[in-house]
Amino acid sequence: MVFCKNCGTQVEDGQLFCPACGQAIDNTDQAFSGNNQTFDGSGAGYDPTQAQQPPMATYDPGQQYGGGPQPGFGGPQPGYGAPVGGMGGMMGIPERNIVTCIILSLVTCGIYIYYWFYCLTEDTNKISGEPNPTSGGMSILLAIVTCGIYSIYWMYKRGEYIDRYHQSRGVQSNNAVLYLVLSLVGLGIVSYAMMQNELNQIARGF
Repeated sequence: MVFCKNCGTQVEDGQLFCPACGQAIDNTDQAFSGNNQTFDGSGAGYDPTQAQQPPMATYDPGQQYGGGPQPGFGGPQPGYGAPVGGMGGMMGIPERNIVTCIILSLVTCGIYIYYWFYCLTEDTNKISGEPNPTSGGMSILLAIVTCGIYSIYWMYKRGEYIDRYHQSRGVQSNNAVLYLVLSLVGLGIVSYAMMQNELNQIARGF
């Protein structure tokens, strides 16, 4: 007589599978003999009703292998606008090195400043709260066709976006007027640098 290794059910000789649980029966390596003796030779009888089942592991969707929380399965989710993979800061605004931007603008005889202008436009659009702000490409086009007059308005408007962002967080600022004055006295690149500094702080969550 043979007993199933899995559930302890008595199995008739010659049967290949347990009628209770379907476990394959290995007749050549019987776990228990017909006289119900244990392998330690103690002679204690084996009660198949007392056969212990191995604890069944339950799947916890909030845990990954190793025990840590797994995003997407009940674990903490990254907030909207949070940095992802180090590719951008808050609001999806990347930090830029101000000194590098100024040097590139000078060594390229002002060509790089158009790209910087474009980036500043797109980044301030992200914090503007407006549904359809003027894009970077359109802003460059308007600045060119108006012989730079639009750039003065652009300075004020970008500063206004930054001021509005700070005010929504309880911080008073007056960047719009400052950028406008600097632009009027020919220090537009200083306004760019100050604007980039503000955006870098926003990218860091300040």
